[in-house]
Amino acid sequence: MNRGTSRRASRVRNGGSAVPEPAHIVVAGSGLAGLACAAVLGRDARVTVFERLPVIGGELWEDRAHIGLRAKAEARGVAFAPGTQAVRWEGDRLLAIGQSGGLHPAHALVVATGHRPRTRAESRVDGARTGGVIPATVAAHLLARRVILGRNVVILGAGRWAREVAVEVLKVAETCTVLGSPWLGFPAAAEVLPGVRVLRTLGTPRIQSIEVSDGRRTWTRACDSLVLADGHVPYRNVDGAVLDRPGVIFAQDLDDDEPGWSPIEAGIQAATLALHQRAPRDHAPTTLRIGHP
Repeated sequence: MNRGTSRRASRVRNGGSAVPEPAHIVVAGSGLAGLACAAVLGRDARVTVFERLPVIGGELWEDRAHIGLRAKAEARGVAFAPGTQAVRWEGDRLLAIGQSGGLHPAHALVVATGHRPRTRAESRVDGARTGGVIPATVAAHLLARRVILGRNVVILGAGRWAREVAVEVLKVAETCTVLGSPWLGFPAAAEVLPGVRVLRTLGTPRIQSIEVSDGRRTWTRACDSLVLADGHVPYRNVDGAVLDRPGVIFAQDLDDDEPGWSPIEAGIQAATLALHQRAPRDHAPTTLRIGHP
């Protein structure tokens, strides 16, 4: 565990009175929200950030904003635990597995584990389970490694994930189709169809076409790769911190409102809540919701 200039948790005498040790707050996730939260908390609390990937900053560890927030957090004594998955919150301690695994006593947990697009079920896309239907987060990784998704790529959604995928698809294809009402600018080569939704996928074992509707009419169009990029759903993958409870603070977009959400602002707000909404110091064994560690 890299503690930077970590403070020691101790009781200090000042003028004959005991000064209580600072609260220990654990943060799950080291994206912009988690790092912003840790940087603010580092001024008043002892903080440990857990990141499941082996580098702090997660998937965007080379991004300049992530690097800057990490440096600020380190300067304030924040400890980092890369390669360590937060598994279960028990009210007064966090169970983690990995490089810095074990039980970590804490006063509060901040969940900053990010977001995902809606699944096809959540987007109400009917049809057989078939190859070629992938979430935008996976599509982005494949495109970064120069994997061609298909010749007729359709992107469901028109937010940040959709634009990222569209930009990469158009580097190797003449066009792609975006279904949704964009609030961001898309490349001119992308065919954008506002107000159109996917009803069902057609074809097995790989998708061949989709049935779509604009509310007035329904038609079928060719599609050999459907990218799910709609929505902004928070990950809830820590047992005991799936639902609201004392001592658990979410640095996530709880309203699924991607356009107005800022991860840095969410992290700063979560830090303020974490300092004031500590969990009761009673151990509370948690009924597993996700599975045994």
